[in-house]
Amino acid sequence: MAIGFVTLFLAYSSAQLLQTPLNATLGYACLLSLYAVFGVCGLLAPSFVARYGARYLLALSAIGYVVMVATNLNPLPGILMPGCLIVGACAATLWSSQGTYIGAAALALSKR
Repeated sequence: MAIGFVTLFLAYSSAQLLQTPLNATLGYACLLSLYAVFGVCGLLAPSFVARYGARYLLALSAIGYVVMVATNLNPLPGILMPGCLIVGACAATLWSSQGTYIGAAALALSKR
């Protein structure tokens, strides 16, 4: 799981760092929208994790990061912003799911 997260975040970090140098004003707008959506969805993420489960949402949320990286490979104006919005929403559930999953695994390990 750790290797998967490192790979995912290395690809995402590279795409995020190149947003503004390659896309100028659109890059700033994408990052602003990404973190605005992340902030709002962060309030809703715990209820999604409780309803659908951490394991399911871990895999599903990771797809959002892949979408964002893919849209940056060919940054067309019509798809760049939706890619940023998707990863903003997925980031909230990914981080909440990761915390829940690691916490549950630690609790199970401590009971053994």
